[in-house]
Amino acid sequence: RDEKGEKMSKTRGNVIDPLDVTAKYGADALRFTLASMAAQGRDIKLSLARVDGYKAFANKLWNAARFALMHVERAASPAPGEAGSAGASIDKNGEREAQARAPQSNAAKWIRSRLGQVTTVVTEAIDAYRFDEAASAIYRFVWHELCDWYIELAKPALYGDDLRARDAELSTLLTTLEGALRLLHPFMPFVTEEIWQRLPKWTHRGAESLMIAPWPKADEHPRDAAAEGAMALVQEVVDAVRSLRSECNLPPNQSIERAFVAGRPELVAAVRAQAPAIALLGRVTSLEVEPGGASRKLVATTVAAGVEIVVPLVGLIDVAAERARAEKEIVRVEKELAGAESRLQNPSFADRAPAEVVDKVRAQVAELTEKRDKLHKHVTRL
Repeated sequence: RDEKGEKMSKTRGNVIDPLDVTAKYGADALRFTLASMAAQGRDIKLSLARVDGYKAFANKLWNAARFALMHVERAASPAPGEAGSAGASIDKNGEREAQARAPQSNAAKWIRSRLGQVTTVVTEAIDAYRFDEAASAIYRFVWHELCDWYIELAKPALYGDDLRARDAELSTLLTTLEGALRLLHPFMPFVTEEIWQRLPKWTHRGAESLMIAPWPKADEHPRDAAAEGAMALVQEVVDAVRSLRSECNLPPNQSIERAFVAGRPELVAAVRAQAPAIALLGRVTSLEVEPGGASRKLVATTVAAGVEIVVPLVGLIDVAAERARAEKEIVRVEKELAGAESRLQNPSFADRAPAEVVDKVRAQVAELTEKRDKLHKHVTRL
């Protein structure tokens, strides 16, 4: 059906031609869209916006592969002064030698553990013909865990001068990418095959083509509960810092010179143990334990992982200008909120409008209410 749930009909003019969609968005994007919406017992309301979103997903995967292959080439062709780079062994002798050269980082242990788990989820979902669940699981893994978290955490080692650490991280990146390609291949066969053929041969496990490569096994990457727990803490704290940035209207790329953590000693110690990862992803230069009696004047605070995170705002923002901006934004949001609430309170709208329209307005009210409350909190802080 079309995106409004109407049956496709030439008379209505709402027919979506798959050849036109493939020409514009690619066969893989269309195929993944259909799989992701193929819940059992439910009609598919096909939206071209969804297809466009999965085209972006294919681009994300392609860019991740380009990033990995760039470092393969860099490792195999050491720069002046890097003669005898251990990185050259990545392509020649494979993963095991690279792993033996340096201990795995916590991020590497985490992503391998997650690869094992998503392999289980995708395999079980496909076996049960729950293709939407399988597609959703591999999508989240590739986009959010592999690209948004692991690759960012791996960059210091990949760009660093420690060749042993660089090799080990690159080995994990290639192994994880190859495993993800095998899981994605039933849904996006063209882009995955193209990328797979460009990966170092040791990742292929003797297969000539991805379509006949062995299906991944979860036990190849056993679960590491400690690494997952540490990474969950990193994600929670980084998300909290990013949320503070948004509330305070700080640009995402602006570095925060100092941030403090305060709370029970054992929780603070756990956060401090992950300080390098938190500082890297949260763009915090220095993460410190808050000294007793530290000034609480003009700070942004939030709670994550059981500790309080304190970010001094002195020097980061113009207080008067920021207060004026926030107050102006409150007026705008409250006006928009009043209009949405008025529509919901109108009996003729609530009774006659399509359910999906009413639900959309309700969601808008909830979103505006949350935004207004955050702005009031920000003004109070200022």
